[in-house]
Amino acid sequence: MSVEQPLDNPAWPDVRRLVAIDAEGGVRPTGISSRSEAVVEPPIDTEGLLRRCMGNVDFAARVLRRFAGQFGGDVDQLRTSLNDTDAGAVARIAHRLKGTSANVSAVRLQAIAKEIEDLAAVEKLSQVSSRIDELLDAWSQLVASMAPSEGQSAFHQLRPNGK
Repeated sequence: MSVEQPLDNPAWPDVRRLVAIDAEGGVRPTGISSRSEAVVEPPIDTEGLLRRCMGNVDFAARVLRRFAGQFGGDVDQLRTSLNDTDAGAVARIAHRLKGTSANVSAVRLQAIAKEIEDLAAVEKLSQVSSRIDELLDAWSQLVASMAPSEGQSAFHQLRPNGK
């Protein structure tokens, strides 16, 4: 299963939808509204992301695009390493996913990646596959929450195949 890369899609993510800019040019998060009622916590902590990006909305958008561009390859490598029963590689890739998720303040993705890393560290690879499925579900929720408004170009190509 692969996740297509959105690097050439300037509509993803449109971080400007996630923030309000006041008259003095100050930036404050408005939050991400999810299209799914099942999501209690937003997939991205916009306050945290903007803090990490020093309030620079354009930089936040670039960081998110880069994250999106790497996510699919990392998940593919994670699955390959799991199929090869290479616990060390699973732990390293999960650690990388945990870090990149933290960089964009994707709290749920970060937590699931940490679970995968911890399971691999104690060689409980039989439990990793279901966590990868959870990771992909969290990714789908993140993508859905960032979907452009009607009339803007869609970026549905970010969704994992079959999800």
